[in-house]
Amino acid sequence: MAEKSNKQYTVLSEALNNMAEGAKMHSSEENFPPTVNEASVTKLKTQLDTKRNEYDTAENTARLKYDEYNAVEKTVSQEYSKLSTTLYGFYGKANQIVGDFGLVPYKPTGKKGPRKTKS
Repeated sequence: MAEKSNKQYTVLSEALNNMAEGAKMHSSEENFPPTVNEASVTKLKTQLDTKRNEYDTAENTARLKYDEYNAVEKTVSQEYSKLSTTLYGFYGKANQIVGDFGLVPYKPTGKKGPRKTKS
């Protein structure tokens, strides 16, 4: 979702204000377009302001929920780490039974094979 900037809103809001003021000043001129009147432009600005306020409220709520989610995710990740460490400690790191808990058993060997004791 693209985020709407405050600059876009400000520019459009000021443009609507200016248009409403211009329509108010010049509406009495001869052959002035009847579709451009202060009431219709003010209505457009009100619609824009209402939606912008709803957008800002929703965005703030989303940020709060995002922060709450991150906090819970961090806590759960720490607890999962503790539980997996406990299971590795109980069964042993290389035991295949830890696979039943969704954990990967540690490899008994390294890249070059099992360690050889020096004689």
